[in-house]
Amino acid sequence: MKLPKGRVGTRLTEHFNLKISPEEMLWVRSYAESQGCSQAQVVRSGLQAQGAANTAFTQTQQLGADQQRMAQLVPGLQGGDISTLGQAGRDQQLYQQSILDQQREANRLAAYEPYERLGYMGAGMGNVMGGAMGQYTSQVTPNQSPLQQALGIASLGLGAYKALNT
Repeated sequence: MKLPKGRVGTRLTEHFNLKISPEEMLWVRSYAESQGCSQAQVVRSGLQAQGAANTAFTQTQQLGADQQRMAQLVPGLQGGDISTLGQAGRDQQLYQQSILDQQREANRLAAYEPYERLGYMGAGMGNVMGGAMGQYTSQVTPNQSPLQQALGIASLGLGAYKALNT
């Protein structure tokens, strides 16, 4: 590196764009001379101090940028957590509802079971007494599942659509 000509301390500060006032420069020079330091040592120390300050400033800027990125990232992560918890809650509620639906259907079939048994027995008794073959058909049918209901509605809609287009 080629050093500028003239007073070395002043020229170096101008060359490296150091922000040192003339009063500060005089104070540093007088302090250095009182301590027995040469002007080159003072300039070297000043440049090292300026380099350390620049490094600290750059690191502070980087830290601020990192904190800003984290601040922007956190709401997205929290939203993902909330979404996952909502999905887990929805799945748990669907599972519990399916258990309740199965219990309700089992209770309904159990409530109609005595009537079914009487109908079956009546058909059998009619067969024995009347000589003709008795025939029994159950009057209790299980409720449709939501999937069966959806498929039924879809097939009705498709049939209506085809009927309108022909």
